[in-house]
Amino acid sequence: MALPASDLFSGAAGAVSASWTQQTTFNATLTGSGALSQAAASGGEGFVYWNADTFSADQYSQCSLSVLAGGLFYLGVRGSGTEAAVTAKRYHLAARATSTSLEKRTGGVTSTLASLSATIVPGDLVRIAVVGTAITVYKNGTSIGTATDSAISTGTPGVGAQWSSGTTPDAAVDWWEGSDVPTSPGYQRIARNGGGLVLRNGAGGTQTNASDAASGTVSSVAASDTLAADDSETAALVAVGLLGESGTVADISTAAVAAVGSAAESLTAADSVAAQMVASGALTEALSAAEASTGTLATPGALVDTLAVVEASVGSLAAGGAASDGLAAADSAIGGLSLSGSVADTLSAVESSSAVLTEPGATVDTLAAVEAATGALLTSAARTEALAAAETEIST
Repeated sequence: MALPASDLFSGAAGAVSASWTQQTTFNATLTGSGALSQAAASGGEGFVYWNADTFSADQYSQCSLSVLAGGLFYLGVRGSGTEAAVTAKRYHLAARATSTSLEKRTGGVTSTLASLSATIVPGDLVRIAVVGTAITVYKNGTSIGTATDSAISTGTPGVGAQWSSGTTPDAAVDWWEGSDVPTSPGYQRIARNGGGLVLRNGAGGTQTNASDAASGTVSSVAASDTLAADDSETAALVAVGLLGESGTVADISTAAVAAVGSAAESLTAADSVAAQMVASGALTEALSAAEASTGTLATPGALVDTLAVVEASVGSLAAGGAASDGLAAADSAIGGLSLSGSVADTLSAVESSSAVLTEPGATVDTLAAVEAATGALLTSAARTEALAAAETEIST
């Protein structure tokens, strides 16, 4: 086999697999419902340690609980020997519903190394790791206590439980993993659903799939500063710390990402658009659209008159003007006349704007140029007036 070692404790009620060694006389057994506990209420814990792989002295053991009521559960490292031969050794976390402690078991005696203030509840991801003489306990990726001891230097990771009373187990473990402590920072993540668990753990860790976890509840997520693109549940967990024990996999920012999805599956274009919308709703009025486009209409309301739109566009009409006036229209195009200007003013403006009336010429040409520039000399009276004005202007 290969590390990390893991067990979902599936199978019929009875003995654990041959990959485990029973350390205690009150054997740990399978419940038949995907958990490890004991066959019945007993006077002591059942503890097993893994024998199917070789571990370094720096190792960890981690698990999740399905039940923790009146009983106890144990999570250990550097386990070896048996209670029957009085050779049993291990460091372990011992947890009840009301208390948690870091302990050492040697020569048939249990010693408390540290009393921990944190309590463990079903669904927590619990981990104990030993590096050299330092033993540290984690809950959902956060250290909850540490101790130093040099009495035990070798052994393998393990797990156990004690069914204290009642007709159903009052302490049970539904998933376990053990391996060497990674040499670079890692993270722990576990996703739970009705069919089992999915875990990816540590630098270069592997994952165990009991069934599709896309609809599973997130038990805990603790991320390091970087995650690989093929990490399960979401590739966007970068330096986000710990996600709580609420919600489902689909709730975690990238609903399309399955438990073994890739970064390519994260967020659709529609998500990106939706993310830009204000929570109060969509833009439903033309005014709102205009505001978004021009940025000039500061308050909600209808567009009162055409003048406001023209002013926003050209910035040159006075508030009292009217966009329908011929002269105002010229103002909009030329930007150089007052509202009371004359046709001659218009001609001058056309001259400066288009530079077509700079020399004496035929009156017909002059009239045509004025008409082309202003579009406002359409009656015979207007033609006569404009012609006279143009001739006067040219002669001077």
